[in-house]
Formats: sequence, C-alpha cells, structure tokens
Amino acid sequence: MPDGRYRARLSFNKKEYERLLSTLEAARNWRRSVLRDLERCPEGVTYTRSGWSAQASHQGRRVEKTFKDMEDAAEWQIRTQRGLETDTYIEESIANIHLASFVETWRSSKTKAGPRTMMRYDVLLRNQVLPYLGKTKVAMLQKKDIEGWVTKLASDNHGLPSITKATALVAQILDFAIDRNIVTARNPVKGVELPSPRRQER
Repeated sequence: MPDGRYRARLSFNKKEYERLLSTLEAARNWRRSVLRDLERCPEGVTYTRSGWSAQASHQGRRVEKTFKDMEDAAEWQIRTQRGLETDTYIEESIANIHLASFVETWRSSKTKAGPRTMMRYDVLLRNQVLPYLGKTKVAMLQKKDIEGWVTKLASDNHGLPSITKATALVAQILDFAIDRNIVTARNPVKGVELPSPRRQER
C-alpha cells in the first residue's frame, strides 16, 4: 500500500476477506491463520472485521457474541445453542450477579412487607446469609452449596431456629430468582436437611 502497509486477501466459500497489516510477515501469518480457522469453523461462527462472531438461535430467540479466537467462539456457540434448546441459557450479565447484589433487587420487590418483617429479614441477611453466601453467583448456587452453608452455620453455633428462618429466607429469594429466569433449575434449598436440635442437659 502507498503508506507502507500490506493488504492481505483471501477468498473462502465465495466470500472475500482482507486485512491491512504493518509487515509482509504479519500479512502472510494472518492469511494462513484465518484460512486454517475458516476450514474448520463450525456452523454458526463467522469471521468479521471485529473478530469471530458466534450466533445461536432457537424458537425466535437469537444470541450473538464476538471473540478474538475461533476456538473460543466455537465453544461458546455450542454451549449457548444447547442452553437455548434446553431452556437453561442465562445471559452473562445475569449469570454474574452475586447474591449480595441480587438481594437488593429482591428487597425492592417486597412492597407489601411491613417494617418489622423487613427488619427481621435484614437481621438474618446480615448475620446468617450474606457473610457466607453473599459473594456466590446466584445462577451458580447448587444444593451442595446450601448444604455446606447450613453445616457451617451449625458449626459456628447458630441456633436451629435462626438456621431454619435463614434457610426459608434464602429459599424465598431463590424462588424470586427463578421467577426472573436467573435460576433455571429447581430451587437448590428444596430438600436440604437441617441439623437436629441439640439435646440440653438438665
């Protein structure tokens, strides 16, 4: 090119691709690399000026994301397509929400709860819930996480009444998350066994 750069071009499946690069070696390497990736690129992944674009769609719902590497785009496309078809796909912006942040959304929905009820909720959140589960992603919570949390509460000498109330509160919060498609599976709190009450010596 007049400015000293090199234009790399290639044709694949009746489509033309090109890129301006600073050196002849870089232009040749780009051409070889893109051609190799195009030959093994799965359906649903295309090469664009901004990178590798992966698309997944099912029943009118379409999701798209751009990646620097073809392998990453292909892996995401397969995983996302499977998630859309099985109704388990969760948007990344939602999937990364931690329980501590989601609790604020849940609290804003409790418009019918009275001040005393919310005060009891806040005490449970402050003492039994958020110190243990606050940094956990809501969409990633599983039954084993809840079981471990309950066990930790018992080992930290939290009484059975407070553990029972805290567990019911987390179940309520996760039901709210299920209604908003943040959690797509069954509520992980359901079926978790609580510790037996301690026998007191007389």
